[in-house]
Amino acid sequence: MSVSSGRESTLAVRSTRPSIAPGESGVVAFVADRSAFLEDGKLTSVFLEFYRHDGLRQAVVQLDPGLVAQ
Repeated sequence: MSVSSGRESTLAVRSTRPSIAPGESGVVAFVADRSAFLEDGKLTSVFLEFYRHDGLRQAVVQLDPGLVAQ
């Protein structure tokens, strides 16, 4: 989701397991092309949100557009 406008972007997500129980660890990877960081032709920060199975938001990560600026 774009930080400035709230626009949602499409991306691919993969994890090492279908769910990660409390106290356990796992790996989550995501893939997004440069367009996910573009808004009105300018690079912008985006949020990546993680939700629990019951719909509550578990975590939010802000991704800097510098990740794709190179």
